[in-house]
Amino acid sequence: MEDLDRVIAAFWHADSVTTYNWFTLLCRLQGEAAATGDYAVADFAPSLIGFDRSAGDALLEVLADITYPREILAAAAELGPDDLTARYDVLLAQAYAAAAEDETVWAAYLTSNGPAWDRTDQNWTKFRDWFAYYANDAGVGNFAAEFLDYVEGSSDKIAAFAKYGVVLAAADADGFAEGDLSALFAEPELDDIAVELAGLDDAAMAALAADIAAALDEHQDH
Repeated sequence: MEDLDRVIAAFWHADSVTTYNWFTLLCRLQGEAAATGDYAVADFAPSLIGFDRSAGDALLEVLADITYPREILAAAAELGPDDLTARYDVLLAQAYAAAAEDETVWAAYLTSNGPAWDRTDQNWTKFRDWFAYYANDAGVGNFAAEFLDYVEGSSDKIAAFAKYGVVLAAADADGFAEGDLSALFAEPELDDIAVELAGLDDAAMAALAADIAAALDEHQDH
């Protein structure tokens, strides 16, 4: 998915009509080339550059950096111009949103919170949701979403973290990394809470309810 998105977003076009026509051309070229059974990506160059030199050069540069460009082009053609244009619009919106975010804040957030994952698949979903939630609070939600999409699309999550400069501590036999932040996104033991509530008398329950109501009022005031 990452390489396909790179192809789709290789160049930002002037308008939606141009974008749609670009993807229509790309799908047609791929279909014609696939029908021959033997072709090179370079064969697309004259038509792509003829449509728009800047866009053609940008796409060819992206394809040259992809390990299996023909497979990615086949996947693009399978989607078709409509779906490609729709995905392009999503990526463009994300790019605009990310441009409004502070890269310095994102770098600090990633450095501080990236190492919280303990390397285990069992805790990945908890970490991902926690990381995304607080990234939105920090104003870097789009950077975080891009990072998490990249990690989840990678065959090696730990290597993906390393590519972003995040070194994860090795997990111990119980699955926890020394010095990690697992407690920040750990879920409470509901059975323990139920036992504690069941042990409260009427007066204690009333006091607890009053404390909760006061806390909610204070939260709403802020």
